[in-house]
Amino acid sequence: MSNPWLFTGSLRRFLSGRIVIGLMLASAGISLFGPSVASAHAEPQTANPPIDGTVRAAPERLEVWFVQEVFRRAGANALEVHDEAGERVDLDDLVIDDLDRT
Repeated sequence: MSNPWLFTGSLRRFLSGRIVIGLMLASAGISLFGPSVASAHAEPQTANPPIDGTVRAAPERLEVWFVQEVFRRAGANALEVHDEAGERVDLDDLVIDDLDRT
């Protein structure tokens, strides 16, 4: 009695070619439509005063809006303001608005 899972000749080549093509299509589909890579850093969209702008006097507050939602994580959220000499001049008092996390 022959094994039904053993293929010979042209049938084997036909099936192996189909399997290879199927695997290639599945791989391409996963790379195109699979989960996207998430960035650990939200990119700023706009700010008041403007990003990379200069001011004559220190503003009372700096507001920044991001292109994606900002999640609150202990010790992971930071925003620093530096003067022209590179010295940090903010008060290290970052607040995330729970009503608008962008």
